[in-house]
Amino acid sequence: MPRADGATILEIEELQIGIRGADGGIQPIVGAMSLSIQAGERVALVGESGCGKTLTALACLGITPPPLLVTGGRVLVDGHELAQIPAAGLQQVRGGTVGLVFQEPVGALNPVFSVGFQVVETIRSHGAESRQQARQERDDLFERVGLVPARELSRAYPHQLSGGQLQRAMLAIALAGHPRLLIADEPTTALDLTTQARILELIRSLSEEEGLALLLITHDLAVVAALVERVAVMFAGEVVELAPTRALLAEPLHPYTRELLAAVSRSPSTAGGPSSEMESVPAAAATRARSDGCRFAPRCPLVRTTCRQARQPLQDAGAGHLVRCPVVVARHDR
Repeated sequence: MPRADGATILEIEELQIGIRGADGGIQPIVGAMSLSIQAGERVALVGESGCGKTLTALACLGITPPPLLVTGGRVLVDGHELAQIPAAGLQQVRGGTVGLVFQEPVGALNPVFSVGFQVVETIRSHGAESRQQARQERDDLFERVGLVPARELSRAYPHQLSGGQLQRAMLAIALAGHPRLLIADEPTTALDLTTQARILELIRSLSEEEGLALLLITHDLAVVAALVERVAVMFAGEVVELAPTRALLAEPLHPYTRELLAAVSRSPSTAGGPSSEMESVPAAAATRARSDGCRFAPRCPLVRTTCRQARQPLQDAGAGHLVRCPVVVARHDR
């Protein structure tokens, strides 16, 4: 839950990300993205592949990969605007204020060093005075994330660990700098259901015990239901619905959110989310270029002429439930 002081740890204000084309023009990828997370709060950013979830997360650390570039808006971490922080100060933000768990730990970990060595180096880069102290902190971290026996597993190389152990090692690295915000990008991808449940419970317990805020990037609505307090649904580079988790799952308002939930219900097993069952949902990449109106308009069952003519803002439908659809808001207010 958010801390009593209501401190905001992450503030994304009208963030825009684009890619420069051969003609010099900018093709929008993420447009006018806004989201805030309070200290201790768990929030999910949900949407299909290609909608801009991971790019938004990377922008929160100032590591948007070229040829992509931030073209507008700003990101504030713990009250400090990211673009105004000097390069030396970004080291403290990345891994210090904010920890990141990558989607594919095998690709994120260096294969030529033991996982223990990589954790120790991360700890030392964020304040440990000696290697001996860092090793003790490493062992403590390994025990906290369930990598036991700690000394033995610290000597293992990434290829010697199972998928669940690799994800726990990534969590150890993400926590090594004592962050206030953890960004977890699809942390249970490719894990079996039992291991998924254990990793999710571990993230939940760490958040509650440490007062750690969480930004969860996922397409899996089953994960969302089990872990977070608020959900932002993203389509074609923008948030189309933002609401408390229970309210959104019980009464989704935006037509796209309804399609996502319907896709889950059509899946043979809902535990894996809607990944391959969204054939009726328009692809984000195919509609992102439509900047003259609602990006969901080509497939929306509620579309009106005005929807195709102008972009719509997020509107309050009551009780903290925001939706980017005036048709839905008008019906909901009746």
